[in-house]
Amino acid sequence: MAIHKDVVGDEAIHQAAYIQTADPGAVGAWKFWIDITDPANPVYNYRNAGDTAWVVFTPAVGATPTLAAVLAVSDDASLSLITDVLNPVSAQDVATKDYVDTAIAGVGGGGGGGGGPVFPNDAPASPSTYDDEFEGTSLDVKWTVEADLTATGFVKTYAKHGTWLSLPNPGASSLYQWTIFQALTGFTAGTPIQIVARFAFTKWESFSGGVEFGIQTTTPYQTGSFISVGIRRISDKTNEIYTWDGAFSSTNLPDFCGMVYVMLDRNASDNTRLMFSLDGIGWQLLSKTTRSWTAADLYVSLYGASSSGHPCEPMIDFIRVNDARFALPA
Repeated sequence: MAIHKDVVGDEAIHQAAYIQTADPGAVGAWKFWIDITDPANPVYNYRNAGDTAWVVFTPAVGATPTLAAVLAVSDDASLSLITDVLNPVSAQDVATKDYVDTAIAGVGGGGGGGGGPVFPNDAPASPSTYDDEFEGTSLDVKWTVEADLTATGFVKTYAKHGTWLSLPNPGASSLYQWTIFQALTGFTAGTPIQIVARFAFTKWESFSGGVEFGIQTTTPYQTGSFISVGIRRISDKTNEIYTWDGAFSSTNLPDFCGMVYVMLDRNASDNTRLMFSLDGIGWQLLSKTTRSWTAADLYVSLYGASSSGHPCEPMIDFIRVNDARFALPA
C-alpha cells in the first residue's frame, strides 16, 4: 500500500462520505453517507455512536444577509463609503434614501454601541382602517375627492418613489387645490385621536403652495368646527408650518427643510396638541387648545401656488391614525 505522503493526483484526495444509493451498512461510528437516490435532493446521514443506524441531518445554510447586516460588519471607513455611494447628498431618490437611512441606523460610529429608533417611516404592523401609505397607482377607495384640478400643468402623481402622493405644478390662478377626505367613526368629544403624517416639498419658492391635513365636524372642507395643520412657503425666505381653524398660527421652518412630520394629538380631556418633527422622534409643540367636538371627517389637501410661475411639488408620504408607536408623554 502506498504511503499517503507519496500519493499524488486523485488518489491523494480523501472522500468525505460514502456517496451512493445503497446503504453502506456498519462502516464505523461517525462515518458519513450521502444517499443520492434522488440526485437533486441528496439525503445526508451520519453513523451513530454505536454503529447501529444512520442518522439523517440537514446541513446548515446561512441566510442571505441584509444591507444592515453587511454594514454592521464593516469598519467605519467602509460604512462611510457605502453610505455616500448609496445615499448621495444631492439628487437623492426618496425611497432609496429611506431604505439606506433605516439600514444604517445604529450601525458603526464609536464605542457607545447605541442605535436609534427607526420606525417612523415603516408602516405599522396593524394599521387602522384610516391609514394610507399612498403606495397604490390610484387613490384608495376610502378617499372621496372633493376638489380636483383641471388647471394646465397640474399632474396628480401616485406612488412617486413608491410611496408618495404628489402634485407637481407650475402654479395657476384658479383650480389649484387637490382635496380628499374620508369619514371618521367614533371620535366624539372625549375620545382620544392621534393623526401623524409626513409631508415634503421638492422645491421651495415664493408663495409656492403647500400640503395639509385636518379634522372637522362636517363637510365640505374647512366648514363647521375644524383644525388643519400643514407646511407652506410664504415668501422667498420663509417656510412655515401652520395651523388653521379660522385663524392662522405658524412657526417658521429652516430654509433647508423640505421634509416634516406633523401630528394632531387629542386626549380624553379634549386637549389637542399640534406638533411637528424633523425626524419623527423628537416633537415640537405648535399649539395646544381644547377642542370638544366630534372628529367626523379627515381631510388631506395638496395645493399649488395661486399664481403661475411658481413651480413646486407638495407631497405626502403617509397618514396614520392612532399609531401607538408615536404615543407621547401625556
